[in-house]
Amino acid sequence: MPHRPEHEPLYKAARDFADRCLAGNQSLLWPDRTAWTAANVAEVKRRHVDTPLEAEGSFDEILMQQMAGASAEQWAVICDTYYVYYLPAANIKPSTKRQKIEQLLVHAGLPAPAADVWAAQSPGFTRIGQRYNLKRHQFRLLLMLAGRLKQTGEAREIVSNAARLQEALDALLDSIPEPAYRARDMRHALLYLLFPNNYEPIIDTSAKTRILETFGVRVGPTLPADLDQALRAIRAALAPQYDSSGQLFRFYDEPLKQQWQAGRAWVAGRPPTDRQAPGQTQLPPADTAEPSDVARVLIPLTYTRNVILYGPPGTGKTYIAGEVAQALVRSQLLQAPPETARLQAIAAELPFYELVALALYQAGAQRTYPVAEIMQMPLVQARLQVSPVAHPRESVWNNLQSHTAPDSATVRVTRRAEPFLFDKDTESRWHLTAEGRTYVDKELGEALATLQQGGAAPTTSAEYIVWTTFHQSYAYEDFVEGIRPQANENGELTYPVVPGVLREISRRAGAQPNQKFVLVIDEINRGNIAKIFGELITLLEDDKRGRLSMRLPYSGQSFTVPPNLYVIGTMNTADRSIALLDVALRRRFAFVELTPEPDLLTGAVVSGPDTVVELAALLRGLNAGIRQHLGHDYEIGHSYLLRVSAAAPEARLPLLEFVWNNQIIPLLHEYFYSQPEKLQQVLEPFVLADSDEPQPALSANPDLGRAEGDELIAALARLAAG
Repeated sequence: MPHRPEHEPLYKAARDFADRCLAGNQSLLWPDRTAWTAANVAEVKRRHVDTPLEAEGSFDEILMQQMAGASAEQWAVICDTYYVYYLPAANIKPSTKRQKIEQLLVHAGLPAPAADVWAAQSPGFTRIGQRYNLKRHQFRLLLMLAGRLKQTGEAREIVSNAARLQEALDALLDSIPEPAYRARDMRHALLYLLFPNNYEPIIDTSAKTRILETFGVRVGPTLPADLDQALRAIRAALAPQYDSSGQLFRFYDEPLKQQWQAGRAWVAGRPPTDRQAPGQTQLPPADTAEPSDVARVLIPLTYTRNVILYGPPGTGKTYIAGEVAQALVRSQLLQAPPETARLQAIAAELPFYELVALALYQAGAQRTYPVAEIMQMPLVQARLQVSPVAHPRESVWNNLQSHTAPDSATVRVTRRAEPFLFDKDTESRWHLTAEGRTYVDKELGEALATLQQGGAAPTTSAEYIVWTTFHQSYAYEDFVEGIRPQANENGELTYPVVPGVLREISRRAGAQPNQKFVLVIDEINRGNIAKIFGELITLLEDDKRGRLSMRLPYSGQSFTVPPNLYVIGTMNTADRSIALLDVALRRRFAFVELTPEPDLLTGAVVSGPDTVVELAALLRGLNAGIRQHLGHDYEIGHSYLLRVSAAAPEARLPLLEFVWNNQIIPLLHEYFYSQPEKLQQVLEPFVLADSDEPQPALSANPDLGRAEGDELIAALARLAAG
């Protein structure tokens, strides 16, 4: 844990402060004085916090004016507070700290404290910045904490219990109406100083959150909901790798610092809430991507909502896209879905007549309702938002009448369909029949339970992330909206307008503007962009999001792309280069290149009966030959060999045989389809030399490069050696 011997003077000073001042009434610097009484704390808070002066001057000059006429004991409270404030600061000279406090003694009429108290001001544990330099807010939290503890009668128990003290501090901070005035840095500092085995020596909430977002995937499968507890879990997971020779690692040590600071762009996109953490989130495995890869993609997403990952096959583009999408939505997975989203999810799954029955049941199954009131019921409104219709009142009427009990004396419609759920009275007020109530209980129990549970259950990433893959037949009707023939319950053919992938996720994102949604388009370059996006390509632009709308041609509905929708595309440069990509799409997307990373294979070897091949060297050697003849767009990515390196040593050879003969070689033959001589040069170690057997023409030799066992290892070793 972060407890460090060099910080022991700090820990002792903090424990003395908690024991003498917070839990008792003594002064920290003058233990023989009764200073921290409830009355003195309240008076100092009244002077310094509750009645701030509008005068110009430094913090100390204003403090002198605020404390004019105060008693020596009240001045002692201020001096003790100043002393505690300085404890974390490693970038302020001890002499400066001492000088600042001793200047107050002239006005306080207090003697100099014992000389040994200044030893604790020497080490510090962090560099303080501009926010921490706002002393008034830091002092305010310490005075508020002291006042609250002295009211509880449990001060000593609270300051000796990490969880209870954290709860008390967080409650005080939440009570401050202005977020900018909440001294969370002092909160972090005090908790670390008093409980160094439980908290990191970090006073910046955003830094803690970036660390969590960068390394949280290493913990899997779950993380605690509390930010500081999550950091403890991350430390435990990283300790075997980064602790060395009995020395505890620091998150500010390299290479850790570089990795999590590269991830700061994710935080900049939307500042984290003060104590927000992923919570019991199912995290993806961390065996194929470095956090820095995800961070590289998150950085441009702070400036735009559209990004395309491009590179040769096997560079992990789809995997990284998924990791980025998870990182964007991870902090909201424990939040209950908004009521509107929950109702729309139910409305999207049920036929209209069942939805109306459920709405009547929820509103009060024994009552009667006019159609106008039924239309305003939340579930019905949710359905009309999910599937807008030209004449919503007629749609409600038709569903009510079509499922009216056959013995109804008030409904004259002849064509009716089971189940029979509704009836109306002579005043045209509708209700559920006994059969209708039974139907809801038995057939709609799951939807009813979801309604009754409310939004307590955590959401999953599937609520916010949608995947689709473009191909040559993919069209506007699949992506935006189109007419799809359907048979209704009476067997009649209808032609409703069905929303596509983009329209559907845009609707959900628009209903939850405070949440992030992600649309991942795999193989984005394989589709006809002009055909798929149509005129809506304009709405993707960042400055058009949520501002510009267009009327859709099929439904006639107004449509806009909301600003909280991220679009992540992937494309193989071997399929089509960026230069050939639709210009309109290129203008609206940022591009991040993912290249082969042989270093991910470092140390992995495959042994044959007589030979050994290093996978990292193999990938470098193979790609060097490909670059020479085709360019870097056609290189082979590391993911082909990652699964081999991850296998047990005894299982690597058969797996390498499969990957090489069934995945890499067919790809190479496709690359060099019309250039067999160049393929022969790339795979020169596999070409039989000085053979007495006649060799087939290269263009008719589909087995070029294929081998097994030690022959494969021997040839690959020569290829790796260059």
